[in-house]
Amino acid sequence: MKKKVLYSILIVSTLLVSSSLTSVSGVVLTLQWHSSLTIDTQISWRITDMYLVNPSVDNFTLGGHELREGSTVSYRINDTIPTDYDSVYNAGGPPNFLQLFVDYDEVPFKNITHEEPNFALQFLILPEVFRIDSLPYTIEEFLDYRASEDVNITSAVTIDQGDYIKTSIYSSYLDEVTITVNNDTGIVKEIYILDNLKYFTAELNIWESSIDDYGVTIVNTFDWYSSLVSGIILSWEFTMFNLYDPANYMEIGGHNASLGDIFKLKFVADLPTNPPDYYGPELTFWEMYFKNELQPWEDFNRGGMIIFQSMVNPLGITAYNGTYFTTEAIHYVRDVMDEGISDVTISYSGDYMNLHMHIEYSEWRDEHENYVIMDVDIAINIVSGIALTVDYEIPNFGEFQLTLNEDESSVNEYGEINTDFTENTENSDDPTWSLPGYRAFIAFIALLIAIPIYRKKR
Repeated sequence: MKKKVLYSILIVSTLLVSSSLTSVSGVVLTLQWHSSLTIDTQISWRITDMYLVNPSVDNFTLGGHELREGSTVSYRINDTIPTDYDSVYNAGGPPNFLQLFVDYDEVPFKNITHEEPNFALQFLILPEVFRIDSLPYTIEEFLDYRASEDVNITSAVTIDQGDYIKTSIYSSYLDEVTITVNNDTGIVKEIYILDNLKYFTAELNIWESSIDDYGVTIVNTFDWYSSLVSGIILSWEFTMFNLYDPANYMEIGGHNASLGDIFKLKFVADLPTNPPDYYGPELTFWEMYFKNELQPWEDFNRGGMIIFQSMVNPLGITAYNGTYFTTEAIHYVRDVMDEGISDVTISYSGDYMNLHMHIEYSEWRDEHENYVIMDVDIAINIVSGIALTVDYEIPNFGEFQLTLNEDESSVNEYGEINTDFTENTENSDDPTWSLPGYRAFIAFIALLIAIPIYRKKR
């Protein structure tokens, strides 16, 4: 087994070095970071391709978090990055200027193990200028210096590609780390990691990063139908409620759910135009009611939130670079980035986009592991983005249909105002949510949009 060591930049332990110019009296090594790398900057890379010889026993992990196709690895800068070389690369402990996230969960650097691909983490953000006694050196020369510092790096090969350089680093830590790094900013656009015949490629994700590899600020904007504004209410009624076993029941907010019961989404603020705000964990723009009683979002589990966030859809999204992506593209993105969505297929019929999702995942909830499987079909009006019907089936439990109830909604499926609408909701003093024996309908997920990748999961 290869000897793997945790680096002090972006990793936990001290960098092993063979020699150092700092050992030469009077030599001063300094780093200049690109001006875009400021406090609160976040940069995310999404795994777009992965190969595992034996996925059940030989996967990639980081800090105990499994890396899979669609996973994200993110850095958030939480303090000014030091300009002193030793403070960054030879500090002997975890960096205090960076936070590491895997799929939106923070991973303490101390949790990273010797068997994980931590060696590569130091190469994701590089100084734009490296100075030795005030003499400036390029990013390529900096990488050569890093290679010369470590006896476990066998070679480094660099190809100049204009705005980018592509460097392959071969070592006893990982068989190969190849980075495509912006030659001006030091921000990596793509990284490839090969280790013991398994590999993955990760690309900078413009939907979850605050800057791109050129250091340009990213602002992506959802396009919502004009009537989806603060104050409206959308309601869906159980128009089919079929429990396979009559002894089963579904309890929602202290009520046994049945045919004719209604869910309501009350818009208490305008919908966010920023994707992370809409697909994130804080749904401050909606209140959820069941049988006119307020339900707490924090009690919801994952699968159903995937559904609810598909019942009100943006018409598209304009990326910061001017590219426009449709609702269809957004749902293919969700397929790629969310491990709970195993497959997505889309077709069209008249004014409706027919979205099919297979949802399958495990989660730890209520002190035991729940395994959830659902097949969901949603008819989404392409004019407004509002779902007319939602059909879903939970194997061995039941099948259900929700249909938009126009009388209890302030707009119809085309987004047209219901002039006869009267609100009928009330707050519950102690809202609760439970599905005894099968908590499988409503979901909670910290979901962020990812760049479209039209590849089905294997």
